Amino acid sequence: MDLTKEYLSEKRKLFDRLYDDLNSKQREAVYSVNGPLLVLAGAGSGKTTVLVRRIAHIIRYGDAYNSNAVPDGITESDIREIKKASALSKEELRAGRLFYHRSRAAHRPER
Repeated sequence: MDLTKEYLSEKRKLFDRLYDDLNSKQREAVYSVNGPLLVLAGAGSGKTTVLVRRIAHIIRYGDAYNSNAVPDGITESDIREIKKASALSKEELRAGRLFYHRSRAAHRPER
């Protein structure tokens, strides 16, 4: 598998892991970020959860799940990092620990 396809596959698996407590229709609603969305379901079915998670997803990730954009210079090492992120707890994923090592290294305060 070439790096682009592998990257996209692993990225989507990671998003699916983050939202694996939702059923497939709920995840589809969360990933649907362009335009309005009508959610029709019975009482206690998770409508509020879906809408709150959708808003948070749009703010944090935009259309990253559906995007086929791949960062320039993607390497096998980068893909391994994404795979390792799948082993993180949901709390760590939601807290943004996925990109900790890069963002932290790139934004160290000067002393």
